[in-house]
Amino acid sequence: MSDESKLKEIIATGKDADSWLNHAQYRHAITLVKAELLSQFEKTKYKESDDREEIWRKLQALNGIVSRIERLVRDGKTAEKSLLEKIKEKITG
Repeated sequence: MSDESKLKEIIATGKDADSWLNHAQYRHAITLVKAELLSQFEKTKYKESDDREEIWRKLQALNGIVSRIERLVRDGKTAEKSLLEKIKEKITG
């Protein structure tokens, strides 16, 4: 696979990820899940540290998924700039 093909693939993936991040149902679902987890966290009793730790791990996992999708968007934008530079170099020689 050529360098340009790889860049185009990264760009396409970034655009797909961006559409997910900006999709109303996705944002709504993430907000609902975070709110539910935080509510569960707040309702734990003093001695329920294992429950709080499990909820914390779930929050961190959710944040990790969101961060990964955001990284795909950034990578796509960076690849798009790189591809444009390569095309510009070909044109200007």
